[in-house]
Amino acid sequence: MHEARSTLSTLEERIRLRPVPSTWTRHPRLYLPNGRHTFIICEFDPQTATESGTLYRFSAENFELRSDFWKAIFSLPRQNDLPAEVLNEGLIPTDPIIIPREITKDMFEAYLIYLLLGPPDHPLSNTFLINLLHICDMFGTPDGLEYVRQKFADRNLVAHDPAFVFYLAHRYHMADWIGPAFEMLLKREPADLSARDSGYIGEFGLRVLYKTHGKIAKLRKRFAYTPPAYRSDLACEKRERCHDAWDSFWGKIILPYIHHPDYPIALADIPSFLAPPEHRSQHVHFLQAPHALVCG
Repeated sequence: MHEARSTLSTLEERIRLRPVPSTWTRHPRLYLPNGRHTFIICEFDPQTATESGTLYRFSAENFELRSDFWKAIFSLPRQNDLPAEVLNEGLIPTDPIIIPREITKDMFEAYLIYLLLGPPDHPLSNTFLINLLHICDMFGTPDGLEYVRQKFADRNLVAHDPAFVFYLAHRYHMADWIGPAFEMLLKREPADLSARDSGYIGEFGLRVLYKTHGKIAKLRKRFAYTPPAYRSDLACEKRERCHDAWDSFWGKIILPYIHHPDYPIALADIPSFLAPPEHRSQHVHFLQAPHALVCG
């Protein structure tokens, strides 16, 4: 009896939170007449101090195999002795299920567009993908998370906006994005980071970034002053001449690119740079230099 009163109290509280039915409108694409469940997103307009609601109708049981959230929702037992208002909630258009206000309209619609409509109807904006990422993480929808990951990978977002990718990786527990994003950030001067970048990276991330950048700068100075020791190989007939050729090559070819103002070569790219052109990393194709030393 106490549970029934509690349920009724909660239901009455939720009903009071709904805007009046006269302000409800059906979504033009996401209200499916043949659907089984009706949901409502409530919005407050601060300019007019009024509330309105958007209705969505679809068969939510179809989402069970793709979402931990929906699977849990529809596995909950419903006792027949519950009030009709509780048993019918969401099953009739006049008694829609209220979507929690923590979920924005854009988030919920991104989720429904992804699940109900085909890829040709999926928006191409980063805003859509971010909304989808957020709600798929919230609702436990693995294929949606993978869809967003693939779209961002196709756009090479890590190269264009590494600070934002670093934030997304931490926020949504995508550990494999952290390394590439951090490496891209290391290739930028700390002074070039914007306030937006700093906000995305966070205080701890910035501390690690500055510390790592300082260690790399110190290492670059060391290699600029003292080249790595030459190691003889079978192609070298006279070690002294090969050693001198190596030092000369390093000073004339490698050193200028270590300190190049526009295209400084990363230390990690130097082995690729020394390889034959067909085996070089794509990051060093712009360098014009001999790929081998011939010592006689």
